[in-house]
Amino acid sequence: MFIDVVLIGILILANGFFAAAEMALVTTRRTRLKMIEKAGDQRAAKVLAVQDNPGDFLAMVQIGITLVGTTAAAVGGAEIVRILSPFIASIQRLAPYAQEIALVIVVVVITFFTLVFGELVPKRLAMRNAESMALSFIGPLGLLSHLAHLPIRALSFSADAVLKLIGSAAAQHPSTSPEEIELLVKQGTAEGVIQPVEERLISGVFDYTDRRVQDVMTPRTSIVALDVETLPSEALRIAKRSGYSRFPVYRGDMDQVVGYVHIKDIIWAMEDTNLRPYTREIHFIPSGASLPKAFDVLTKAGTHMAIVLDEYGGTHGLLTLEDMLEEIVGEIEDEHSPITEQLEHPTIGDWVFAGTTPISEVAELLGVDFQPQGIYTTLAGFVFVSLGKIPETGEQIGKHGYIFTVKEMDRLRIASIHVHHNLLLAKE
Repeated sequence: MFIDVVLIGILILANGFFAAAEMALVTTRRTRLKMIEKAGDQRAAKVLAVQDNPGDFLAMVQIGITLVGTTAAAVGGAEIVRILSPFIASIQRLAPYAQEIALVIVVVVITFFTLVFGELVPKRLAMRNAESMALSFIGPLGLLSHLAHLPIRALSFSADAVLKLIGSAAAQHPSTSPEEIELLVKQGTAEGVIQPVEERLISGVFDYTDRRVQDVMTPRTSIVALDVETLPSEALRIAKRSGYSRFPVYRGDMDQVVGYVHIKDIIWAMEDTNLRPYTREIHFIPSGASLPKAFDVLTKAGTHMAIVLDEYGGTHGLLTLEDMLEEIVGEIEDEHSPITEQLEHPTIGDWVFAGTTPISEVAELLGVDFQPQGIYTTLAGFVFVSLGKIPETGEQIGKHGYIFTVKEMDRLRIASIHVHHNLLLAKE
């Protein structure tokens, strides 16, 4: 019996080896393994190869676990049951069921020790020391994989055949989704591995890839542009008043943009009568283009701005490199930025927004869902659509539990809007 117990113990430890190896190789971080590989440890390269193609490895682990379990059951179910049965039979009431009771006892005891020492403890150790255990196990696992090559190939072939029968591609490997990466970033921030400012930058990058040019551009009505026939002295006055350093140049109207000028060009043009000789080439980008695509176009062209075109080829807005970078790092203010205030918050429940404030930002701040989507992209657009006309200063609408009041008009454009939380509307 002693030999049987020792043999079962060895089999349970072997089960623990396979369980720990499986957990270690699956959970160890690829980034860390690549760093170890660069440091010259070739074991890391072997672990990475297993992670790239885990099918054969999983088959080998299952062969090992199955053989260990079957052998342990065979050994335990034969000799130990035979030895225990006479002791149980000595109890008169249990004598008729001695062999069955002995079998149950053996199964329960072996199962308990297998779960604790052959599964739970090894896997928890592997989770805590994934990298070191993966590197330690990869050598023995490679040897076992070589010895069990034929059974492994047979099992892998059978598994692939079944997957094909049920319509699942066996060769596909799951890719890491952006949501999983963002979750890891948040976890890293909570654990102190990633700084809050780094989390904001990473989140900004993910948001950046989902945005379109029309989401960040300066709308046509807010563009400060110059007619090509403008006197340089007048252009300089406009530049000083606006605070900008680059200006689109058009011929006749804003749908005929012919280029742009830098404030230095305007200074050099003071002896001339117009801006035509100093106008630089400008690029055009469709409003539906993604920000990464637009950024690639501008950086390859070595320019800072582009005109955004609508679906009819007319001028829809203006895009700058600064607009796109602000989507990642947040608002950028420099000595050339005009002094504007997009949002005021005088008292609790009261806000004053610029008309050009994106409707998505207002919705997030107020906690409301502006419908219908797609008709407007700014708060001013929401007010225009809701009123159905060009408003006058002081006109109001009540929706979503708030009163929206036109605070200031700039000719036909809504410059600012006062928003007040109304409890009566909120209860409707």
